[in-house]
Amino acid sequence: MTVHSTGPYSLIMHLAPGELAPKGRTPLAADDAWTRRVALHAMEANGIGTDGVVEIEAFNGQGGLMIFAALRPEHQQETLFYQFDCLEDLLRLSVRFRRNPPRKSTLTYIDGKYVLSLSAQSREAVRLSYAAGEFGRRLYRPAVFARYLSEHGKVLMRETAAQELTRVFGCQ
Repeated sequence: MTVHSTGPYSLIMHLAPGELAPKGRTPLAADDAWTRRVALHAMEANGIGTDGVVEIEAFNGQGGLMIFAALRPEHQQETLFYQFDCLEDLLRLSVRFRRNPPRKSTLTYIDGKYVLSLSAQSREAVRLSYAAGEFGRRLYRPAVFARYLSEHGKVLMRETAAQELTRVFGCQ
């Protein structure tokens, strides 16, 4: 099974006929309930929350089964949170978004980790989400988690963290 994230709330997966056979399925005999279970499991395994309405589309043929799954927009987070174990990982990410950093972002240090909070409304934040998984991990928290961070952590950069990191460390 090949799984690729296509955004912070969606993925695409392909199951070849040989991968379906041990599960008692064929590309043409994969029922909706089974396809849904597989898609939800893949989303959770890839750090994509499944709280809310998940839209799933499946296309089958001789080449296997292709599944597209996405969390509906009204169930997506307003703020994206990414946790980094060390400052070096965060700085490596800043090189990735040096051309067009997200406009609204905050950097907080809490429990020995760095947390970058981004407004999910910007295109830059969605693009950044593709790269952020390489260097840190996505935290699925409600928007009020930002308040928790500010009360229990140390806010290092407020509102323009990604732009400041890019300005200082974004060059190669």
